[in-house]
Amino acid sequence: PPYSWSVASGTLPAGLSLAAGGTISGTPGTAGPSSFTVRVTDSASASATAALSLTINPPALGITTSSLPAGTVGVAYSQVLVASGGSPPYSWSVFSGVLPAGLTLSTAGIISGTASSKGLFGFSVLVTDSVGTKSTKAFAIQIQPAPVQITTSSLPVSTVGASYSQTLTTTGGSPPFSWSLISGSLPPGLALDPTGAIGGTPKAAGSYTFSIQVLDNLGAGATMAYAITINGAVSIQTSSLADALIGAPYSQPLLASQGTPPYTWSLTSGALPGGISLDSTGGTLSGTPTVVGSFSFTLRAVDSVQAFA
Repeated sequence: PPYSWSVASGTLPAGLSLAAGGTISGTPGTAGPSSFTVRVTDSASASATAALSLTINPPALGITTSSLPAGTVGVAYSQVLVASGGSPPYSWSVFSGVLPAGLTLSTAGIISGTASSKGLFGFSVLVTDSVGTKSTKAFAIQIQPAPVQITTSSLPVSTVGASYSQTLTTTGGSPPFSWSLISGSLPPGLALDPTGAIGGTPKAAGSYTFSIQVLDNLGAGATMAYAITINGAVSIQTSSLADALIGAPYSQPLLASQGTPPYTWSLTSGALPGGISLDSTGGTLSGTPTVVGSFSFTLRAVDSVQAFA
C-alpha cells in the first residue's frame, strides 16, 4: 500500500465515478445494468484487475401531485395528476372514495368534467407503471357553490288598489339568502321581505325604479335593477246607457280606463232587461229587448291584476 484505483475498461453508470482511493460515488442518472473492469495499483506499480457489474434500479414509483385546486359548481374543471419513478407509461384509477359528481379520472391521470354539487370530496388515486408497480395517494377537492345570480329579470305591472305579490329568485350561491333594497324606492304600499318577496297593495300610480341585492350565507352577492309600473285605479267611464226598443236590436259598448287591461265585465246586482246580455270580455250590452220597463243594475269592470271598479 497505498493503492490507486481506476477504471480499466467499460463504463460506470452515468452519474457515478471511481475515486483513486477506491470509492464509487455519485448520483445515478439512468436505470439499468453496467459492466466494467477496475484496476488497483500498489505503491510498487504491481496491479490487479477485476470485472464488476452494477445495476441501477429505477427510482421508486410515487405520485408527486401534492394537492388539487378547488372547483366550482357548473364550471369546467381539469387537473393533471403527475407521478415519477417506476417504469412509464403510467395508468391511473380511483382507488377509494368518490370524485365529485360530474368529474371523472382518465387512465392518463386527468381529472376533468363539470361538478354538479358543492362540498368537500375525499378520495385516493392509484397509479400503476408498465411493470405493475403501484402507488396510491389521498386527495380532496373542495367544490364551491356556483356564483349567486338573480334570475328574476323583470317585475309585472300592477294597478293601484290591487294586491301585489312577486317572489324574486336566484341560482347558485349557498342558501339561505337575504334580500335588501339598496337604492331607489318601491311603490308606496309595497315592501321587500328579506326572503325576497315583494308584496302589498300599491297606493299611487307611477313608474318606480330601484335596485335589489341578494347575499348568500357565505357573503357572496348579486344586484339587479328593476322597475315597477303602477297604473291608476280602474274607472268605468260609461255613466249612462241609451234606451232600447222592444224588438229592435240593441248594442251598447261599455268603457273603462286606467288599471291594467284587459278588463273583464260582470253583473254584480240587479237584472238586465230580458233579451239583453253582457259580453264579459268585450264589455258590450247587446241583444233584442223582449220586456218593457225600467231596469236598474250594477256592473263591475275587473282588470288583469284583479283591481276593479
